[in-house]
Amino acid sequence: MLVSLLSVSPQEADDELGMVRGSSVKLEWLRSKFFNVTDSASDRRIDCAVRAYLLYLVGCTLFSDKSGTRVSIDYLKLSEDLDPVSSYA
Repeated sequence: MLVSLLSVSPQEADDELGMVRGSSVKLEWLRSKFFNVTDSASDRRIDCAVRAYLLYLVGCTLFSDKSGTRVSIDYLKLSEDLDPVSSYA
């Protein structure tokens, strides 16, 4: 999911997921990968940044883990199609 929905390299995804042998990423990793995306970036890059931001928000506010530093990538599935996101409550 990280490769297809966030356009990170397979090596980056393996490195990040391998740190805890699970399916979660560090919130700081998300922030550092996508903090510099601007309006002039490609539509694909902007979509990836939107997904990363939504995952970051979910991890910080709604579904934080015990450490408060990681978020499950399972929530990334919810932003696969960005069109209905504006209708989420």
